[in-house]
Amino acid sequence: MSKNTPSEIKLAPSASAALPGLKSLNLQVFVMIAAIVVIMLFFTWVTDGAYLSARNISNLLRQTAITGILAVGMVFVIISAEIDLSVGSMMGLLAARRPSSTSGSAGRCRSLLW
Repeated sequence: MSKNTPSEIKLAPSASAALPGLKSLNLQVFVMIAAIVVIMLFFTWVTDGAYLSARNISNLLRQTAITGILAVGMVFVIISAEIDLSVGSMMGLLAARRPSSTSGSAGRCRSLLW
């Protein structure tokens, strides 16, 4: 049996000691940002540059506004340690009800009453 003294034990340098800048880098966030950039470059290449036009970016923001507002509301619900599964079903119900309540001038009056 041999005894190891503290002077005999040599540890390999850790990755954080070798590269101190990478310690603060969150790999998961980096991979997600890189994936978004790759997807944006792919769609820019496929659409011949029309993907990053002002009109398309405005359209994308307009389409994601409702989902973003619902997500912000759900963040507060989740932070307060509650779970509310009715948000998705309410959004579906309102999306199905909207066309029938806004068709023509009579639809506007019905949407106020219902």
